[in-house]
Amino acid sequence: MIWVALAGLAVWLLVLTVLLVGVVRHVAEVHLAEEAGPTPRVLFDFSRSGPPVGSRLPTLVERLVGPNPNGRTRVLTFFSPTCGNCLERARDIVALGSLGVEAFFFVDSREPTPESVELVEILTATLGRVFEGDDVLPAMQEMNIEALPWIVSVGGDEVVDSSFLSRGTNLGQWYGAARDLEASNEA
Repeated sequence: MIWVALAGLAVWLLVLTVLLVGVVRHVAEVHLAEEAGPTPRVLFDFSRSGPPVGSRLPTLVERLVGPNPNGRTRVLTFFSPTCGNCLERARDIVALGSLGVEAFFFVDSREPTPESVELVEILTATLGRVFEGDDVLPAMQEMNIEALPWIVSVGGDEVVDSSFLSRGTNLGQWYGAARDLEASNEA
């Protein structure tokens, strides 16, 4: 009888020891993580947005921009009127002067707002085609565009390049402009 009680006590001590080791280990990991500081968070993974290079234009987008029988380079740029960065990039595009490519601008606004009207007016000055309304959101979804502004270069009917349009983007390179934005700012 005493042997059974001692065996039961030994099992309980073993279980408590394993639990105590687990708790101590967890506390040590938490302490080390706090010493290392906060882990950096990636708010948005730009590599997952936009159409893949080498893919064909989706049907809706191809219908909107029309056929490209001569295979000229085309640049499709997607904007939102609620995005301050979009308005800045639109002004930068206009500042380039003449564009050396066929340009298409998609403004994601289903109803006219003062911001969307201003954005469309700015983009119209480029002589590129501006799309707004019901077809823009489905076109963005077909192109897997999740961040704005977004720019896509198309050669023929194939995506050549696709990127988030940041302040550091060389617009002259994308649009084949007669002068680069940085050069126009220096003058």
